[in-house]
Amino acid sequence: MPAALELTVPATRIALIASLETIGEFCTTANLRPEGAARVLVVVEELFLNTINHGYAAECERPVSLRLDVGSGALTLTYEDAAPRFDPIAWMSDGDRASATRSLREGGAGLDLLMGLSRQVIYEALEIGNRLTVVFEAG
Repeated sequence: MPAALELTVPATRIALIASLETIGEFCTTANLRPEGAARVLVVVEELFLNTINHGYAAECERPVSLRLDVGSGALTLTYEDAAPRFDPIAWMSDGDRASATRSLREGGAGLDLLMGLSRQVIYEALEIGNRLTVVFEAG
């Protein structure tokens, strides 16, 4: 059983599709339940499209890096891009924003989805870019 998968691809929709296929194969080989794999695939697609549409503002050759690790009852996704800094945790924790209101605004529904499908999300600002560590139940 593979313990980890690492990908670095350009921020394009074609690379996203190829990445999702590779991640699906990895999840199958790692014997993850289909529900767990589906959660990971939805989150990767959401993050990747946000990088293209908002972080880089268009498809481009700039990098998106993904690492999936299986172990200790959890599946961990590390997602990195070189886009301008955006901390979804700080945005989500703004006490003046109710979830329903946030979901109606651009980005709100995707962030609710990210938080709802994962067990834990940790943001780290990089010298250039962003790193999100997303922890899922391994299942």
